[in-house]
Amino acid sequence: MESRMLSRTHVLTTALGVVLVPLTLAAPVAAQGTTPATDASRVVQHVTDRKSGLDIRLTRADGAVIVEVADKSVSVKKEMKLGKSTTTIASGSDRLGFVIEASAMTVVDQGKVVHFEALSPEARDREVARITHSRAIADARALLGRLDLQPLSVTGNSLLLTDMLIGTLSGDDTAAAAYRQKVREAMAQPHVVTAGFQKGSGPKACWDSYATDAIKYADEYAACQAGCRWWQFTCVWGCDAIYAAEAETAWAWLMACSGGSFISS
Repeated sequence: MESRMLSRTHVLTTALGVVLVPLTLAAPVAAQGTTPATDASRVVQHVTDRKSGLDIRLTRADGAVIVEVADKSVSVKKEMKLGKSTTTIASGSDRLGFVIEASAMTVVDQGKVVHFEALSPEARDREVARITHSRAIADARALLGRLDLQPLSVTGNSLLLTDMLIGTLSGDDTAAAAYRQKVREAMAQPHVVTAGFQKGSGPKACWDSYATDAIKYADEYAACQAGCRWWQFTCVWGCDAIYAAEAETAWAWLMACSGGSFISS
């Protein structure tokens, strides 16, 4: 990615739980040759999901890319702006928000702000248990499971990331591995890029940088999992959490870099 770097914290596990160590990640700056979205611009697209028939709304406005989908039970909204990913899930009176920035993961639970990196292992376990039993999370995962989500589309990958994130935080130890498999398979396939961006600048350069990191993070996740013993549940969960945060941040970076305007909706 670009040479400008942000200091970021990385979730790792020890026998005592989750701790943080610094690492670097490229700042969400547009590649050379791109034109950032202006505050005056607002584009709304409606994508009909082929499997469920539900409407998925994609909005580009004020430098943000927003993906929304809902049914009668639950609404799911993901907003990506300047490298920050904010996911909001609401079902009846149950409402949860998940914010991933360069420095941390934050959960907004019924208006209460919980900074995951500041929690003790016991407090973290309580919060994971709360998320696991959330009606909103259960309804959201059921909704996302009905959709035909493709990792090479803006709406598809945004919602696949959402499913991995909430699945991981609610204790589904298959969510991260399933997403990794889809990403590896998708990256091995040809993808369509606007002809005007074929010479190594603009959104094509954004995609190339993102693809490199997406594959790297997927491989690092596999190595992390391989380093855990079968009884080290905290280690396994930590690998999942690391991968979920890295994948979310990389995708948010891509949206900031390109606006998602060069791959399918």
